[in-house]
Amino acid sequence: MTTTPQLAALIAWGSIGLVLVFALITGAVVVGAFSFGLVGLDRYQKARGNGGGGSTTVEAAAPTAGDPRPSDPANAQTQDRESLAFLSLIVAVFCFAICVLGIAAGLWAMLNKVS
Repeated sequence: MTTTPQLAALIAWGSIGLVLVFALITGAVVVGAFSFGLVGLDRYQKARGNGGGGSTTVEAAAPTAGDPRPSDPANAQTQDRESLAFLSLIVAVFCFAICVLGIAAGLWAMLNKVS
């Protein structure tokens, strides 16, 4: 008495393989997005902590005529830091949105049986 033919008739191995591949890919995407989201938040925190929230730079002297230097290099650094903070925050929000969508899609798939 062998049970292998009976199990083959009951189990759809192709569907199980498809679910396994989909779960592995989705899991890797959600974990990767969460990791990039954490990196984005870390860079946002570092960029805002070093110069955000107020001016800590020393005022530069007024440029003279013919001075090749930028008028306020400290201001340029502050703007770069604020741009980095803003972009890092956008990356973090986007990555966390991917995580939420992945969780929502998983819940939807579990609650709605697909024929």
